[in-house]
Amino acid sequence: TGRLTTFRASPLPWGSPQWSPDGRLLLLNTSDGKQFHTWMYDWARDTLDRVAVDAENDRTSIWSPSGKTVMFAGGQDIESDLYSRRADRTGQRTRSARGFLFSA
Repeated sequence: TGRLTTFRASPLPWGSPQWSPDGRLLLLNTSDGKQFHTWMYDWARDTLDRVAVDAENDRTSIWSPSGKTVMFAGGQDIESDLYSRRADRTGQRTRSARGFLFSA
């Protein structure tokens, strides 16, 4: 409609936004000052859900070409594992690769 709307009521540093191939969902990475998180925003439902809820930093997310899967790096330090999760957020995350170095 051309109107500006507030995405979140409270400020939160975020980055690396990526629209899903069908344009319905938005992946973004945030930090609460202690940990990095990957979130998925559903524009139609106006909901924001974490892709993975765990004690690891989750970052550097990307969509699969079909938009059915999200890939992201997870780990505590610069060495991370590569994970995938269904975009409909059913099921658990699956480790796809181990121990690669993360570089910003």
